[in-house]
Amino acid sequence: MATLQAIKDQAAFSFNPRRLKLTLLPTEQCNFRCRYCYEDFKIGKMTPRVVSAIKSLLTNRGPELERLDISWFGGEPLVAKEIVHDIQAHAFDVCEQYGVHLNASMTTNGYLLNADTLQTLSKIGVKHFQISLDGKEDVHNKNRVLASGAGTFDKIWNNLLSAARTDIPFEIALRIHITAQNLYNVEDFVEDCWASFAYDQRFAFFFKKITNLGGSKDVVAAIPDNETATSVYNHLLAKYPTKTVDHGFQVCYAAQPNAFVVRSDGRLARCTVAFGAESNHVGAISGHGEMSIDIEKLNLWFKGFTTLDEASLTCPLAALRLY
Repeated sequence: MATLQAIKDQAAFSFNPRRLKLTLLPTEQCNFRCRYCYEDFKIGKMTPRVVSAIKSLLTNRGPELERLDISWFGGEPLVAKEIVHDIQAHAFDVCEQYGVHLNASMTTNGYLLNADTLQTLSKIGVKHFQISLDGKEDVHNKNRVLASGAGTFDKIWNNLLSAARTDIPFEIALRIHITAQNLYNVEDFVEDCWASFAYDQRFAFFFKKITNLGGSKDVVAAIPDNETATSVYNHLLAKYPTKTVDHGFQVCYAAQPNAFVVRSDGRLARCTVAFGAESNHVGAISGHGEMSIDIEKLNLWFKGFTTLDEASLTCPLAALRLY
């Protein structure tokens, strides 16, 4: 349970107008068709108008910021690598010009993250990556496949090994999923990861039980028994503590007033999970970088700060469903 001081500290961060957090979707298409994915892939690459609007927003806000957080998301962001480079390079230059602390990250499936791409991204400030794996090759390739149906494990694993051989400054959190398919052998895969990357402080582990976030009926087949999965999860945390990402209590970005999700069509959202929910769309970004906001909708996402309810702060979407 979070302490009151922890909530106050994160509230101070979340309400600070000199800090801005943007989750950017350069495309909502993906080269994967994961068995348990909740996205619908109806929207394509970010339009030039939206790209220009985001760059204008960064130019306008740059002089007054002390910190800028950019999280690249999708779809698969590296399917639109040129858009990532364009916006991120601009953000890097703005932060350099005004002395703004830049923290940039990317959630990627890792399939297109070769050493050259990693080097380019690192030079313009994207140094933190999260990559998901579902276990050894035979298990991973049952769930995380290309749109063509082909397996993806070998290419991702080789990209990780290539990254480890470089001297590029980066941090990669390997998000190892606990699924119905790997429930009883996921530890064998963790051992493989440990043997390959434990010596390298740029890598960390992050264990995650697969849950149903919507999507196709296939998602049910990937969800493990919760009691057994929790036991496996706790065992892995106990055995591999020094390389595990400890997220602890965190106010969700969706509950933070200084955080916005910019979809590839320019709509502003709060949560990357509930794109189908009308309450999730709180405005749009204009061509000159201004944000048009529906204040009534927006305020619904901040209720946790008035009630100090930890569940509302860590997942306002769940609280909204109850509301």
